Amino acid sequence: MLSVTNLLDLHTTSGVTFITLEDHTGNSNVIVWQATPRAQKQAYLKAKILKVSGILERRDGGVTHIIAGKLHNLSHLFAEF
Repeated sequence: MLSVTNLLDLHTTSGVTFITLEDHTGNSNVIVWQATPRAQKQAYLKAKILKVSGILERRDGGVTHIIAGKLHNLSHLFAEF
């Protein structure tokens, strides 16, 4: 389970969004291309719990990158806590 300690959401002029997640194991960068949030706007804008499905890129000793393919709004799980 990923415990997020930092969330940084940066938008570029080319329409790419970078979300940096940090936990006790290091950094993970989520890369969201412009078409992804446009097609899944509700999940991207309103989710309190966001699941990201995509391509995982990991290098030895380096940062993990996740190329977002689908965004899932799991906010309904928040009520279970």
